[in-house]
Amino acid sequence: MDENCLAYGIEISDSDWEKTPPSIKQLVEKMRQHIKQSEKRLAELEAKQQELLEKINCTSKNSSIPPSSDPLHAEKKPEKKKSGKKRGGNQGTRVIVDFCTMCPNVQVF
Repeated sequence: MDENCLAYGIEISDSDWEKTPPSIKQLVEKMRQHIKQSEKRLAELEAKQQELLEKINCTSKNSSIPPSSDPLHAEKKPEKKKSGKKRGGNQGTRVIVDFCTMCPNVQVF
């Protein structure tokens, strides 16, 4: 074995490895390769999972997509409370009108 197996807390000395039958050496080597492949595949799947989670959590609030493409589970905007005032210009509009009537010489363009 060209490197000792330290990944799982087990170290096989060179003398023990030399005593190991060839069929067991072959099995250990295949298992080591399988573990490496499995770890690589796990890393790929975790990266894909992270990508999909980011895509699922993407809404119009945290990206540039339009609100119409928000997923159904996205939070809706809370409705505004009515202020009790009438629509349109309320207070302050009269001041402008009164000022215009007080100064008839001023022309408004």
